[in-house]
Amino acid sequence: MLLYILIFAFISSDEVHPGDMGYGITAFRHNRIDTFQVEIIDVIPRAFPRDKHIVLARIWGRRVDTTGVATGMSGSPIFINGRLLGALAYAWEFAKEAICGITPIIESMESVGLQQGTDLKSMGLSPYNLPLVATGLVPEVIDSLANVFTYPIVTDVTGKVEGDSIFTGSPIGVLLVDGDARLGAVGTCTYYEDGKLWAFGHPFLGAGDIQLPITTARIHYVLPSLSVSHKIASLGNVIGVTHWDGIMGIYGVLDEPPDWLIMDVTIDDDTFHYKIVQWRHIISTFVPMLMYNSILMKQPSRDELTYHAELQISMPDDTIRVALMEVGTPLTFAKKVAGLIDMIEYNPYIIPHISRMKVDCRILHDILRASIDDVTGGLTPQGDTLELLVRLQIYNGDMEYKRIAIPIPQHIDISKLNIEIGNASIWQMRQLDSWTTLLHELENIPAGNALVTQLQYEMTPLPQRFVHLAPTANQRTSLILQQYELTPYHIEGRVSGKLTPHGVFIKGGQ
Repeated sequence: MLLYILIFAFISSDEVHPGDMGYGITAFRHNRIDTFQVEIIDVIPRAFPRDKHIVLARIWGRRVDTTGVATGMSGSPIFINGRLLGALAYAWEFAKEAICGITPIIESMESVGLQQGTDLKSMGLSPYNLPLVATGLVPEVIDSLANVFTYPIVTDVTGKVEGDSIFTGSPIGVLLVDGDARLGAVGTCTYYEDGKLWAFGHPFLGAGDIQLPITTARIHYVLPSLSVSHKIASLGNVIGVTHWDGIMGIYGVLDEPPDWLIMDVTIDDDTFHYKIVQWRHIISTFVPMLMYNSILMKQPSRDELTYHAELQISMPDDTIRVALMEVGTPLTFAKKVAGLIDMIEYNPYIIPHISRMKVDCRILHDILRASIDDVTGGLTPQGDTLELLVRLQIYNGDMEYKRIAIPIPQHIDISKLNIEIGNASIWQMRQLDSWTTLLHELENIPAGNALVTQLQYEMTPLPQRFVHLAPTANQRTSLILQQYELTPYHIEGRVSGKLTPHGVFIKGGQ
């Protein structure tokens, strides 16, 4: 990797004054570094916590006069009197002049490790947008990302570039996703020295101590716009990782490998390979989105289909396997995956570290859906088993029957039994008290093609004066048994009932 090492003297925000002149550097086209002129307007004191300042400046030049401040210029180094002042980082919306806010480099370096917020919008300032460069993502996923990120998303048709030089003023990228799809932000390196770099001048995710992969980048062109001009860019090779993403910019180190979640998604006979950064908010966002992306890459139909999937989720000390079956649109299935990942990532016991995730998914174009139409049956003559016959209304109009046998606990008052037959949504997890219990329950959650039967026992209410002594005192029933049978169909609906004194099942308990 080619590195340009230039050591610059710094100038602090206390040393600059209104009217001071200087210049900035950034890449406008083909990574060629161009300069633009800078005039200091004033210093806003204590704009950041801990007495950190912002320097206001006016910029102009041959290209800037055409484009104004473009997305991707965040981090562009600003020099006053031949010394590095800091990063172009902020701008006013709808400004008629190219006015910017500069984050001082000395204060950026001092702020590493200090995660505190501020509200620059009260002054009309906002961090200037970093363009998110996307490759390998279908339009529906890009539209969904627009609801997650405030940054503009630019589709890159050129793909990964091989340029790998980095220096003060060069474009750089920060990745969120790599592999068969890539997504990352493009900005400018404010300062590079001895394997360390500072960039952007404002937060990317604002996650503090986080390892985000740093890449080289190539600027192809700056697209002028009456609203916001954009740098058209491509992301390059991974060259290091961030160690800090804070309010005054990012700080990173080169030649350190990133820590990825490796995600392999097999749709029928095609496998898509992805890598996702290790941060729970990004994982919970991108695992379902990349699942959605893989399905639409394999087959473009947005109609309802049938999905059978097995997920293998590996962590340093645990591996779980979860079966899913769903009938719906690709987005419906992706949301099912999202619910599972959220239960893992946002559990109350530990901060998990998912190192690898494999998804094996089969897609059927037949709609395998059935609804519970009727339930009949009752106790066997011995009284120890409840035999039910469930009539299923199949999506194509046919009827099918499923026999269920449920053991009845001895010495139980059958008049107090409530019986419920339904789909997987009625399944109840047992009381969770640990990470191990959660993983066990996740592995045993029935898939969407399960026909679930539950026996609930009516509880005798406690006197009102004792209610505060028992957390479950207000519960009317207690689950004493649940089981499920797998069917070829995604089950919908539910039926509840009771037993007559003679042991006959009556819907609704009449």
